[in-house]
Amino acid sequence: AAQQVTGGLAALYHLDNTNPEAVRARSLSEEIARVVHARASNSDWIAGMRRHGYRGAAEIAATLDHMGSFAHLANVVGPHLFDMFFDATLGNIDISTFMEEANPEAFAALKNRFEALDKAGLWVTRRNSIRASLEAAQ
Repeated sequence: AAQQVTGGLAALYHLDNTNPEAVRARSLSEEIARVVHARASNSDWIAGMRRHGYRGAAEIAATLDHMGSFAHLANVVGPHLFDMFFDATLGNIDISTFMEEANPEAFAALKNRFEALDKAGLWVTRRNSIRASLEAAQ
């Protein structure tokens, strides 16, 4: 709707009110980058998800699904963030093995979502190792 009115892309913001006395407004792309760095590609967070087994693997796959939705709907997820998440998940043999063993459906969904993002042009990696890995999976 805002695009129709303004004739261009609307500025999207995230309001962080975890501390009501110090509310912070960040651009949506800044907030997503913050979450990917602090959580999604963070080895400590992933280790925590591993402790949850099946449900943890599902949460890892859902995180990529959410990132993909933001990329598709708002174009606010940079390719470097997908690269980071790929490295932390499918690019890490330990995590890849965990996902495949703990929740094969989540593992397949993760692979399929990365491939779909690539094919849709929502994620254009510049890294040959990732490109080769995606092509080998097809």
